[in-house]
Amino acid sequence: MSIPYRESDSDESLAAGFIRIIRDPKGGFDGALFVMNVRGEPLEFVFSRVNTPRTVLWRPQDLRRRATHELAAALFDAATSRPTVIFAKADEVGSGFFTSELETDVV
Repeated sequence: MSIPYRESDSDESLAAGFIRIIRDPKGGFDGALFVMNVRGEPLEFVFSRVNTPRTVLWRPQDLRRRATHELAAALFDAATSRPTVIFAKADEVGSGFFTSELETDVV
């Protein structure tokens, strides 16, 4: 007896986003957002780069926070899919970043 396969419509709207923001040794920061569905199939990949000034006017942690904000905003603006949940490494994105620094449209 065969059991027919039927996709659940509710699964189609679920997606996970993985964001990475990495310091480039040449200066600046690189960022990427990878989105996949509940079956682990890739839906979208976007990346961007921001150049940062080499100056004594910015403290390193403030420069990183500002670059992270600019990159995350650019990545989410460029993405066509909207993840249900976002994963980020704690050493790349500070605690509270998505609640205090950036307003996201996570569904």
